[in-house]
Amino acid sequence: MSQESQEMLKILQNLNDAQNSPTPAVDSTGQAVPSGISQDAAEMYNILAKLHKVQDATDSAASNIVTETIKQPVHDSVGIDRFNIVLEKRDVSGFTKTYYTIAENGKVVYDGLALFESAMAIIKNKLFKDDVGKTTAIIDYDTRYAKALEEAASQKRRQKTLNESVELDVSAAKHSVAADKMQKMKKAIKQLL
Repeated sequence: MSQESQEMLKILQNLNDAQNSPTPAVDSTGQAVPSGISQDAAEMYNILAKLHKVQDATDSAASNIVTETIKQPVHDSVGIDRFNIVLEKRDVSGFTKTYYTIAENGKVVYDGLALFESAMAIIKNKLFKDDVGKTTAIIDYDTRYAKALEEAASQKRRQKTLNESVELDVSAAKHSVAADKMQKMKKAIKQLL
């Protein structure tokens, strides 16, 4: 018989022994060791079995983390159809202001809108008409609102540091003008809703 045939016969005999063995051999940790493994190889089998258990535990833990991350609700966004409005707090001259980002199917399409009304008007336009000119007008009004907001916040902050009544009056007047501009821009956006 050739050497290859003898090795093949030995493999078949080991497989047959493994199938016919009533109780598998057990190693020092209580793990079942396949028959046909020598005592020297049994310890290596134990090490590999332990590594396999660690890998399974690691995979399971990673899977749980991913699942928990996906299940966590997003508190700072509002969803409408395929659109999401993400809310983000930003500093405007020492005051906290919420800005809005619109994502369509997970992709950001408009970022840093100063008014929620702007975000809603854009989404409504996209859902029903998709008029590019209307969207451009909303973004323009929102940008002008944001500039007026920054001016109003800057003047409000400045008023806290001024001592002279003339400078205080000038700053208050600038604040008032900026606040009026904000109201006009907001009204124009609401009319586009």
